[in-house]
Amino acid sequence: MNTAENSHLNAEEIIRAVVDAADLEGSQRQHLAGCSRCRAQIEALTGDLDKMAQIAEASSPKVARAFRAPAADAEPRAWLPFGRRLATALAVALTCIIVGGLLLQNHLSNRSQRFAREMHEAEQLMRQVNQLVENPLPQTIMNIGAESVAENDEDFFRFLIPDENGDAAISRIWKKGLLT
Repeated sequence: MNTAENSHLNAEEIIRAVVDAADLEGSQRQHLAGCSRCRAQIEALTGDLDKMAQIAEASSPKVARAFRAPAADAEPRAWLPFGRRLATALAVALTCIIVGGLLLQNHLSNRSQRFAREMHEAEQLMRQVNQLVENPLPQTIMNIGAESVAENDEDFFRFLIPDENGDAAISRIWKKGLLT
């Protein structure tokens, strides 16, 4: 920074004067107004910057269509007449429909699996009921009874049923004392 003895502007202050002279302090602006050496440095820097701009422009490709940046305070154009709110509402609604459909599909799938399992259990129960209707005794008892009756029908009946005299074989055994 310069002092009160009318010293010249340093490099940083020269750059600041090129960019915007309003950034300089009041004493620096007064010095610049009266000092031809500092003004010459500013003009030389400005000339160098202009030459670099010309070189950059010459080496850059030509633009087919001019580009304009939107104004900083301008509102962005909505792709729908109602703006972003409608687009957001549509996205939320579509998401809810998709999620709801997936949940409903999962619920119906579980329900059909449960229904199929209940139908299988009902078929097994009806099979067991039909077997009991045909024969209420367990199969092991039926096997024992059926074998003995089928093979020894006459002997078994002679043993239990009385003969012409009215005497059963079991009662004769009892009378002899073989059965107690």
